[in-house]
Amino acid sequence: MEYYLSSGQDSRDPYWCAVWPSAVAMSDHLTGMDLRQLSVLEMGCGLGLAGISAALHGAASVRLYDQEPLAVQCALLSAQLNGVPVVQQDPGPPSIELMPDSWWDCLGEGPPRPAAEGCTPVCAAQYDWNSGLGLAPADLVLACDVLYDSAFVEPLARLLPKLLARPGSRLVLTDPTKRTPGHRRQLLERLTGPGADLALMQRTEVEALAGDPPASDVQVLVLQARQPGDTLGVPLDD
Repeated sequence: MEYYLSSGQDSRDPYWCAVWPSAVAMSDHLTGMDLRQLSVLEMGCGLGLAGISAALHGAASVRLYDQEPLAVQCALLSAQLNGVPVVQQDPGPPSIELMPDSWWDCLGEGPPRPAAEGCTPVCAAQYDWNSGLGLAPADLVLACDVLYDSAFVEPLARLLPKLLARPGSRLVLTDPTKRTPGHRRQLLERLTGPGADLALMQRTEVEALAGDPPASDVQVLVLQARQPGDTLGVPLDD
């Protein structure tokens, strides 16, 4: 926040710069999934914890997107610090320029950790989900704590089904249980209501034991793209 204010960017969104409990819960959830051969896309990546976890757990490809260019740059730095290689994205929205080696000196860090053997590279780009620009679908879409503003519900309701256009593709959404339950319900109603393309497959509540604040209750929601004749789904009742 101080950086944005001092640089005259007081309209920017500073909330990406914390490791939120929803991201911790997502990372924990991914450890129980078989991500091999899956293309993964993290929407609203912030510092990129979820996407980086997917890369470390064997995803076939990982793309990170956030509307804040500084967030995307920091997500790439986070990946490198955790031994995850980063690459330029092509094609798609303009990718963020990779950090030159000199930046590590400025940050007071040593050189990035050598890439873990066999680890999936990640790419990242600035993307505003209000733009209406298309993105390539993915097998698994991750969204951590993206519903804190009611203005996000409608653009996400339009975008997410397009990202889940492949048969059997899934969305994992993690969201603080008590903060904005109305926003969560609105999104689920749009995504899974009559005639919708997605079905709610799983709803669990977990306690994230790290993040800011720690020990927070988080809902983990798993949605899946419907196929003809599917009768998938669980009730929406909280």
